Amino acid sequence: MDQSPPEQHIRRPIEAPLEEAMDRIMAQAGVKGVIVSDKEGLCVGSKGSLAPINAARLTNIFDSAMKMAPDHEVVLDGQVYFVPEQPIIIIESQNGQLVVNNIDGFCTTVAIGNK
Repeated sequence: MDQSPPEQHIRRPIEAPLEEAMDRIMAQAGVKGVIVSDKEGLCVGSKGSLAPINAARLTNIFDSAMKMAPDHEVVLDGQVYFVPEQPIIIIESQNGQLVVNNIDGFCTTVAIGNK
């Protein structure tokens, strides 16, 4: 009789898809760092040159831009809603750019270096 343990399914940690996405971003040419934060500004992941301490600042910049973004009209089930467009913020310096965007409800910032 076989005494081997029953087959177990290996569960991936919930962070695995985020880690994989950040790895794909970091693999792009010129990318120096990436940071992802939730809507409260809490860092949920970072790699490379962007420090987790900057998550709240970057989320605040994105939220401020959202307040200035124009609304566009959406009709759903006969109801008209006005939804703000999601901006893409580019901050430039002599060393490169920070690109701040909202991806799947998370503030995502990518540092692209010139050097």
